[in-house]
Amino acid sequence: MSDEDVRVWEARAREAEANMAQAAEYGRGLLLRVSELEANLEASHQEKHELWLKLEAKIGFERTVLEELEESRDHVKSLEAKLESCDQLEAEIEAWRQRLDRQAAKMRFDEDRIRMLEEQLAQSNQAALNASLNTSTGTLEGQGPLEAALEEELSRLRIESVQWLTEKQALEQDLLASQGQKEEAIRMQNSLKEKVTQLEATLEEKECEITNYTRHLEQARSEIQELQVEMEALTVAEADPNLKGNSLFSEVEDRRHLVENQLASMKSRYEDMKVQLDFKNQQLNKVKMHNIALLNMAGHGQDDGDRVQRLEDMLVAERRKVKLLAERLETVKARPAERPVVDIKVKTEDPDLSVIPNHTLSAEYKYLTTMLNEARARNEELQKQLSQHLRQNLEDGDQMMEMSRKISNLETLVSRFRSESYQLKIKLEEAKSQRQAGNQSPKKPKPAKKIVERVIFNDINRDCGRAHQDDKENDVPVFGSQSESVKADVDASSQNRGQTVGTKKKTVSISTSVECFEEGQHEKKNATREDLNTDESKGRMSKPPGRKRVPNVVINAEEENKKMEEQCKQQ
Repeated sequence: MSDEDVRVWEARAREAEANMAQAAEYGRGLLLRVSELEANLEASHQEKHELWLKLEAKIGFERTVLEELEESRDHVKSLEAKLESCDQLEAEIEAWRQRLDRQAAKMRFDEDRIRMLEEQLAQSNQAALNASLNTSTGTLEGQGPLEAALEEELSRLRIESVQWLTEKQALEQDLLASQGQKEEAIRMQNSLKEKVTQLEATLEEKECEITNYTRHLEQARSEIQELQVEMEALTVAEADPNLKGNSLFSEVEDRRHLVENQLASMKSRYEDMKVQLDFKNQQLNKVKMHNIALLNMAGHGQDDGDRVQRLEDMLVAERRKVKLLAERLETVKARPAERPVVDIKVKTEDPDLSVIPNHTLSAEYKYLTTMLNEARARNEELQKQLSQHLRQNLEDGDQMMEMSRKISNLETLVSRFRSESYQLKIKLEEAKSQRQAGNQSPKKPKPAKKIVERVIFNDINRDCGRAHQDDKENDVPVFGSQSESVKADVDASSQNRGQTVGTKKKTVSISTSVECFEEGQHEKKNATREDLNTDESKGRMSKPPGRKRVPNVVINAEEENKKMEEQCKQQ
């Protein structure tokens, strides 16, 4: 072969080498593009799956919130029914109060009537005494009619006294029954007022819970709409291949726009959540203050306490009046004494009629007087027993009133202590929250990882092996420049890798499969470089038996990216 043929073959070899290098660059870029697209596809699938899970969770949360809202509505309806029943009970209490007022008026009327009857009884007793004295000092003439009139008057007075005593006992029993009914109505009224206050407090709590549930529901709906918009955007991005562009820069630009949109949406959601948190804190503070006010009202109870004290004073005054009336009644009953039997002597001229026998000395009168005395004794005994029972009832009522007063004081103290403990708990929670807010410190950012790319071109190495075989057959030394360029690239990459290894940080090498290696793995890579240098010094690749094994060539990613950008600009 002549020199011209050699030059032609050398030119062809150089052109083939340049074409192969350019093809290698294009292949490397395509492989990088494919790996990035696969990674983005996996990330998009993962994000889509996460969004589906979030959507399902939000839908489930919305269902639970709706169920709780329905339950709270039912509870509110039941509370409204209870409030209506409380209104009815208040109407009944008002009716009972009017009835008690009527009974109190009736009691006052009965007391006046008892006083009038006592006066009439005293007057009748005085009239009977005067009549007996007048009849005893009278003459013997008309003795029979006077005795009959006296007996009629005595029987009438006995009947009237018995009637007055029965009426008095009935009135006393009515008075005691009305007092018991009044106390029972007062206790019922107090218990109903407590129930009404509790129902109002629970109603306000349920209304606050309903407002919170509706707010959470609206927030969940807005989040679901945002998730649906994001899912639609992802589906559109997956369906339209032109959105990602034709190069790495368009992909980066698309990702940047997507991240900016996500950042804006996250900022808006953060602001909304911040506003909702402030509103919830305000509502919580309002509820706490309302609870404290209610507990203070229940603990102190100034209005109720004054009213109860006034009623107790009125009751004590009425009891004192009853005691005074009972004592006066006893004194009035003990006032009339037995009439003495007097022998009246009349001076006359007749010696046989010098002493006139009194009509009270007869056996019939003595029998009647003994029966009257026995009836009076029994009546006095019954009156004593009745007065003892009345005094005992009054003493028991005083003791019961004193015990009820002590119980009410203890209940007010307990409610006051509860309010104070609740206030202390609120202050303790506020102090804990302030301490936690002061102890929080910003987290330090983690150091970033360095990434080193390693691209393997199996097809290019196979083409290089075939070219070596062709040159061996033609005995032409070729690929000298290629070996020198590869050596230069290997030296540059080894220097860069030495720098990255010197930093003692985790690095990543990327090929068709991405690997992460530590500092101790550089010895293996150095060995592959030595094998590569020995193979290139021989001018051809080693050919082991069986399938060809191509060594992994380490390429500097930054320099290759710069070269690819320059080629893209030139094109």
